[in-house]
Amino acid sequence: MNLKKLLPLILILISLPAISVAKKGRKYNGPFWHDFDFINTRGKSIVYLPDDYDPKKKYPLVISLHGFGGSAGMQNTLFDFRPFTTTRQFILINPDGMKGVGGLRFWNATDFCCNYGNVDVDDVDYISDLIEGMSDEYSVDLKKVHIFGHSNGGFLAYRLACDIPHKIASLVSFAGVNWNDFSKCKGEEPIPVLHIHGTKDFLIKYPGTGKFPGAEKTVEQWVAHNNCAEQKVTSQTFNDLKPLNMKVPFLKTTEKAWTDCDNGSEVRFWSVKGGNHVISFNQEYLAKLLDHLLKFKKN
Repeated sequence: MNLKKLLPLILILISLPAISVAKKGRKYNGPFWHDFDFINTRGKSIVYLPDDYDPKKKYPLVISLHGFGGSAGMQNTLFDFRPFTTTRQFILINPDGMKGVGGLRFWNATDFCCNYGNVDVDDVDYISDLIEGMSDEYSVDLKKVHIFGHSNGGFLAYRLACDIPHKIASLVSFAGVNWNDFSKCKGEEPIPVLHIHGTKDFLIKYPGTGKFPGAEKTVEQWVAHNNCAEQKVTSQTFNDLKPLNMKVPFLKTTEKAWTDCDNGSEVRFWSVKGGNHVISFNQEYLAKLLDHLLKFKKN
């Protein structure tokens, strides 16, 4: 990918205010930074606990993966799941990708995205270890580990579903797609998937290119992977997005859902008419997204 084409996105991300997070030690009313001992080249992840966190209780874990050039702190600016940790009762972690070309953080997800500097890093192992580390430190229900990823983070979400499906209960990918060659997805377990994509995405284009599959192709691949019944497709439209580009008065989301899939899994596709690569989700939209993630559990 030509970095010049990425410049508009990078500038958008850099212009967003970073989130300042104070460390609060062992108090169970985070947020706070956590530097995991098993890896010292990455930096610190941000952990958020419910206000009423009880170490005797098991909680779902939501891992929120930033896009190329983003960071753990920036992730809250676009996708602020923090208020829901108490109301939905889950633990949230925002990890940082490695620094690559130009000092920009990335995830090594697929051959297309986004290890442009050929940095020696295995992000599947990193996230797998992160899940274990979180379970060691906090009261995590390992049957309820959920992934949200934007852009490069969405690419990694799909990679994780392919490589460590036994650890992933569900995923949401916004503006991130599969391997171009889906035969590289070796995992056989069905994974509940919600794919979100703007029809006017300037970067990870909705129809795809020769280097990566489009939004509809990605959804088709997971419908087949999860062995979903094609005749069980439902469709609805809802209007509750707040666009980052305020020249757009509103964005309309149309959902297609395949709910009759193996092992109780499903595939949902939210197509955002007129939506671009960076969209700010309002709280109602985030609540819908989280409701999809959190309702699933590994067998």
